Amino acid sequence: MAQEIVNLNVIKAKVQTFKLEQLKEVLQQLSMSRSGKKEELSNRILDLFKDAAHLNSSGHRVVDQDRLTNAALVVDAVYRRLRDAELKHLAQTHRSVALHRHVDEVEARYRTAAGGANKRARITAPAAAPAAARPPVAGGELGIEEVIGRFLDGSEGLGLLNTQVRCLCAAATRIEPLLQCCGACCGVWQHVECVKQQLTLKPGLPPLRDAVTHTPLVQRAAFFCERCRVSRADPFWELFDPTVMLPVLGRPNGRSTTVGLVPDVPCSGTGMREVLLSRHQVTLLKAKEAEYKLQAFCLQLDDPVPFRFHWPMAANLIWSGSGTLLQQTVPACRRGHLKLGTNQRDEPYDLAAAVRGFPTSHGPCTVSIELRYAEPEPHYIFMVAIMRRRTREQVKALMKQPESLEAAVERVRRHMRGGSSSSSGAAASSSTAAAAAANGHAGPGGVIDDDDDVVMGNTVVSLKDPYSNQRMATAARFVDTAGAAPSAFDLDSFLEVAQATRKWMDPHSSKPSCVQSLQVDAYLTHILRVLAGLPEVTEVEITPEAHWRPAGSAAAFIDEEDDEE
Repeated sequence: MAQEIVNLNVIKAKVQTFKLEQLKEVLQQLSMSRSGKKEELSNRILDLFKDAAHLNSSGHRVVDQDRLTNAALVVDAVYRRLRDAELKHLAQTHRSVALHRHVDEVEARYRTAAGGANKRARITAPAAAPAAARPPVAGGELGIEEVIGRFLDGSEGLGLLNTQVRCLCAAATRIEPLLQCCGACCGVWQHVECVKQQLTLKPGLPPLRDAVTHTPLVQRAAFFCERCRVSRADPFWELFDPTVMLPVLGRPNGRSTTVGLVPDVPCSGTGMREVLLSRHQVTLLKAKEAEYKLQAFCLQLDDPVPFRFHWPMAANLIWSGSGTLLQQTVPACRRGHLKLGTNQRDEPYDLAAAVRGFPTSHGPCTVSIELRYAEPEPHYIFMVAIMRRRTREQVKALMKQPESLEAAVERVRRHMRGGSSSSSGAAASSSTAAAAAANGHAGPGGVIDDDDDVVMGNTVVSLKDPYSNQRMATAARFVDTAGAAPSAFDLDSFLEVAQATRKWMDPHSSKPSCVQSLQVDAYLTHILRVLAGLPEVTEVEITPEAHWRPAGSAAAFIDEEDDEE
């Protein structure tokens, strides 16, 4: 692993993308001088790796190999933050795209030359099953102007430009089938066999199967890598630095135990792993404990709720960071021998105690940690990362962009007519016509008698928040879990509950979602603004044409044109 990380060509490619600010940040974390011009700072970083790279290429190991490995991790962490920041803020030009793509190509060439392709057997899919996805050619399949245009209108992100393979197996080889992460600023590729998932197949096609258990892999409409899943599991905590320890998959360890009343349950574990923290990271974690935390957590690969932390059954952590071996039981929101329900969430484990007693004057900090658990099929990812707290306003900035009032009115009309889209509405109309013709209600020439049509009635919608039972101030909804009738909840009340419980679920349908699918309901929020002077109104009556009036009132219905007047 050290030889793979400390490679001069990879380090040089990453340092070339750095600006003066990033160069000084790397030198500060490495406790080196930060004075001089940009070229001098860049050479100062590269000189740290030149001799070690020559020895590593000759098959030798230097005395301070651990220090160089930690320095390479610092360079990688600063590079990843720079790359994500440029993608998020659209500081993306042809030059920066080419530089980041060059880093991916250098890493891929080095890992392939180091034998990465021989570390993993080729995965072959059944002949009838199509590959889940194919990686784009270098440079992406779309032009940079079109990709940025899709990012600006919110339809897609710049992640689809990414050609990097960053899989859980640590092999950078393009072994198909592959899946690309749908994160707007991510887009990494991972092997289908490693993540135990595939995209939803077309009807009639057989699913891909696990190579060991031969069970069908989980089908999802969209795939997200482990980092994007963690970011969506609790948006109030940002994944600040996930490079302190690489994700590790559990493996059977040949042991068995009794879980509850079930004897001889096979055990699994990750083996002892090392978390490498620089002196700057240790100082940050100790000085700002309320803002930064070192946390350990688990994700289940085939979890029906992808955006949540999920510890295995009978999970135990063994870690040592302050000179004493301590065995800790992972705190979970359930008894250790019970499966996690759909409406339940697990909490991450705080490793602050492992860092608190470590003196910052001793340089980098190493925390040894191991996860042991009892599961017959160990499809779990164990991760340790530095997390940074987000404010409520920062979480609101992650929400889906609000729709216009015109688009919201058209959405309500579709919902009131029994469909969520124009195609479904057309399908419903055609099925109604077919049913009427079959029952003999069609007139001459196949024209259906209007008197026999089903007339959609008005609907009464509550303006009360399901959490506080008070009238909503700002109506919000999940775009991927909305029902047929307009329904919403108060945005601030929901965020308060979500922050305490980590549950991002629609309170009306109880379906899980994420903050990226949370959106302000422009239609109901507009009604609330019009009724600001009538706090006693808690229900409105809505027609199939999206006209509305206070429930129980004999007043005329109001449409959007009347509201604007």
